[in-house]
Amino acid sequence: MSLSAIKTAVFDRLIAEGSLPILYFNNVEDTTQPLPPVSNHLRPFVLPSDTRTIGVRTLNQEVGLIQVNVFVGKGQGEITSSDIASQILDLFPRNLDLVACRIDDIGSIAPSFFDQGWYITPVSIPYQNLC
Repeated sequence: MSLSAIKTAVFDRLIAEGSLPILYFNNVEDTTQPLPPVSNHLRPFVLPSDTRTIGVRTLNQEVGLIQVNVFVGKGQGEITSSDIASQILDLFPRNLDLVACRIDDIGSIAPSFFDQGWYITPVSIPYQNLC
């Protein structure tokens, strides 16, 4: 599968979950939302890694990370950010088949940090695609 198919599958799954904050893509011009958002939001990325050859002939394994950064406004606390991060992990459980890729391991929540008035919590989920 192509990288764009993987991104579409991941982003569609995040959008379909109605209880998560809005998604923000800093490379898309959206006139309906302030840039960047002023409320809690997610910034998703699909980060491909090197392709590995598994078999002698043609079987390749594309691996990478789904990275979703949770942005929570200053003063809302660590619990809000942790709850949202946990929801994201629940959306991408181990052995989930997303048509374009497969979640082959349990994701993780990295330590949070402050940046320009935002409390940011990175969530990383490994994926693979056999082609």
